[in-house]
Amino acid sequence: MTGSYSITTVNRSSVAWNRYYWTAPSDIAFTINTQPNDKLLGGNGQEILAWDQAVKFLGAGGTEGYADGQVIWQAPNGKCFGIQIHIPVQLFGMGTSPYYQVKTVQDGGWDGEHRSDPYNFSKDIGFDITVKAVADHASMHVTATINDLAS
Repeated sequence: MTGSYSITTVNRSSVAWNRYYWTAPSDIAFTINTQPNDKLLGGNGQEILAWDQAVKFLGAGGTEGYADGQVIWQAPNGKCFGIQIHIPVQLFGMGTSPYYQVKTVQDGGWDGEHRSDPYNFSKDIGFDITVKAVADHASMHVTATINDLAS
């Protein structure tokens, strides 16, 4: 059994965003399939971070963020938001399933343990940002959609 993980960001706003930071596991147990470009174009731009856990004979995940992937985007106004998929330790298929966490750079640390529940970032960022996820015990796929604030 292998795990599949992705963070997709769809930008329907009128402005481009800059990639502030990204990371994903990169050792023999993992394969990075796609990584986000430096720019997330406005209008209907899309960037994806996707990785697989190829070696999962005994267990999955890890401690201290070993298996985690994250992407942080910065708007032209300087405000940021980020999404991280955390993959906890699983041995022989038992243990906590993966979940996503959110943050704004201003807030510092990662917040929450969201599995398939949607999340809406604070409008203080200056945009309407909604996160949705599809998950099972060994995989997680998260999509964040950025829209301009309604006037």
